[in-house]
Amino acid sequence: MFFEVEMSRNVVISPDKLHTGLLLQRSIILQLLEDVSRVQATEEHGYLVAVTTLESRGEGKIREMTASVVFPVKFKCIVFKPFKNEILEGEVADVMKSGVRVTCGPMTELFLPHQTMKDFDFIPGENPVFIDKQSSKVEKGGKIRFRIIGVKWNEQRRVFQALGSLQGDFLGPIFDAEINRDLDTEVNPDTNAEINHDLDTEVNPDTNAEINPDMVTEINPETNMETNSDMVTEINPETNRETNPDLDTESNPKTNLEINPDLDTEINPVTNMETNPHLDTEVNPKTNPEINPETNHEMNAEKET
Repeated sequence: MFFEVEMSRNVVISPDKLHTGLLLQRSIILQLLEDVSRVQATEEHGYLVAVTTLESRGEGKIREMTASVVFPVKFKCIVFKPFKNEILEGEVADVMKSGVRVTCGPMTELFLPHQTMKDFDFIPGENPVFIDKQSSKVEKGGKIRFRIIGVKWNEQRRVFQALGSLQGDFLGPIFDAEINRDLDTEVNPDTNAEINHDLDTEVNPDTNAEINPDMVTEINPETNMETNSDMVTEINPETNRETNPDLDTESNPKTNLEINPDLDTEINPVTNMETNPHLDTEVNPKTNPEINPETNHEMNAEKET
């Protein structure tokens, strides 16, 4: 289990690293990190994982003959200490007939005897495994959930040695079948698309586009536009208009008219005429003059008639 604990230690700074102000603080922190990495673990606190903060620093005392200065410091550190009956997850490092060796964070000497894996049978071979009646495998490199049944501190090697067991509910191999915990995504078995819970979108594996299941639209990664799979139209994020890729036209959501982006004109579905939004005029396709929709009169390009 991980904890954050406050610890005390004497840090020795050599004369060539003695400075004032922030430079002295930096020298103390670097020396403290080096000392902690060498200690590795203690019986009281467990494995020293990372120093988080330097809480306080006392007055330094000069050592005779060496001229080094000793600073008493207090700091907070993240530690990992195993406890009996704790449930942990680890990686299988080795599979043997006598049992399984597992690594769990900084712990490398953790063993699961075969006697504590009663539902599993050993299958020898080039890559030996343990298999139970449900065909669940305990193999090298696989993830496993287990319970610690005994812990011992080895003072000479400064490590914790532990025994584990698979007897209990929800213990055994862990499968990464359909849930990716790092990306927080799932695979929808109906649409075969990845679901992102944070964005509430799916990824279509065929078109490589994001799908919003509520809007039934996709995001085309090439054009960066939303595509309505039912209407076969896209939404241009710059103009906020719907684009028909087959007709190369857009739809103005305010006037509900189709827009030709090359001519910058709209098509009125009622009169079937092209509308210039800048001149507020329409083009009669039969006579090809411009029409003022408010007066319903045709206009000459030079003057109104």
